[in-house]
Amino acid sequence: MSVAQSLYEGVALPEGQVGLISYMRTDSLSIAASAVAEARRTIGERFGADFVPDKPNAFRNRSRGAQEAHEAIRPSSFARTPDSLRGHLKADELRLYELIWKRAIASQMTPARFDQVGVDVSAGRYTLHAGARKRVF
Repeated sequence: MSVAQSLYEGVALPEGQVGLISYMRTDSLSIAASAVAEARRTIGERFGADFVPDKPNAFRNRSRGAQEAHEAIRPSSFARTPDSLRGHLKADELRLYELIWKRAIASQMTPARFDQVGVDVSAGRYTLHAGARKRVF
């Protein structure tokens, strides 16, 4: 929690002290509309339009006791990629920021796609099935 707190309060970057993530003591799954728009723009630029869904993904909290007083944990700017912060953050800060950045981006992408193959082999009264799938995105 202390690592997340330091990312929230701000770290020293060339442009000054910058808070890198939204408030981290939250149980909310919602993201501000402006952040969703920025995430979708980033996805289109980095991965291509095929990976931006027709409409933004929205998630509901299924927990009865959820307070949802703050939005979900997300980067304050998707333009600050983990790679752009390498050398400016401690190792733990970078690992946590990378997790937050990737999960927030993934939450607004199209679902993963897989190539799938299966084979059935019969010998007498036995049939064996083997299958594999490979993620293509």
